[in-house]
Amino acid sequence: MATYYSLGIVKDFTATSFGALSENEWKNFLNERFDLEQYSLHVDDKAVKGTLKENVFEEHIADFYMKLVAMIGDDYILNWYNAHQTNLDSYEHWVTELRWKQEGIPITLTSELALLFTEGKVGAEEFIIEPKLINWLFRHANLSNKLTGCVMSGIVG
Repeated sequence: MATYYSLGIVKDFTATSFGALSENEWKNFLNERFDLEQYSLHVDDKAVKGTLKENVFEEHIADFYMKLVAMIGDDYILNWYNAHQTNLDSYEHWVTELRWKQEGIPITLTSELALLFTEGKVGAEEFIIEPKLINWLFRHANLSNKLTGCVMSGIVG
């Protein structure tokens, strides 16, 4: 079975910590990674569950694909958009995990991604730096699209 690189929109996520955190601490930590305004949240002291709000994907995915095409200078990835359009559930889904320490507190983020495209066989089954980097860059990019705060990359396969 081959492994591929993919970029996706986080449909659902669960963040967990071994230590108890207040709702404000959770939101401060996670806001670096996600635009929490785009998610319905359930928060308790050791976990946060988020689900992409209804219509966010549908209203913004076409523009998001156009911005990706402009970035890479190739419209090949539009094959995925043309196949699935605005139907979030028709995209292939993949679960991925991201771990980091925030102010010394280990946090594990498990996310279900709607895969926007897959490309290139990769020789590794896991990257540690790249998913964090892409997630942070899209979160903090000013692309005037709500989905930029909902992006993660991953290795699929």
